[in-house]
Amino acid sequence: MFVHKRILELTYTGHDIYGFANGLNYSGTPFHWDDERRYLLRCELDAFYFHLYGIVRDAVGYIMDTFPITRCKEEQQFRRVPN
Repeated sequence: MFVHKRILELTYTGHDIYGFANGLNYSGTPFHWDDERRYLLRCELDAFYFHLYGIVRDAVGYIMDTFPITRCKEEQQFRRVPN
């Protein structure tokens, strides 16, 4: 359920994919697009999968550094500097 809820919120942002949401047993309205909330959800999913696959913190830093364009955009948008 942890993953399903977050994936649903990230993807169900318009009525055109109601069938997808319904397939996940969700009958509510589409989720409001909120950049900060979406960033948090993606971070939670990243952390979940790193934990699931047993990837240690040092390796996570290395992996995340392999996406420099994404990192730069997120730092600019959210004014967050990674540890």
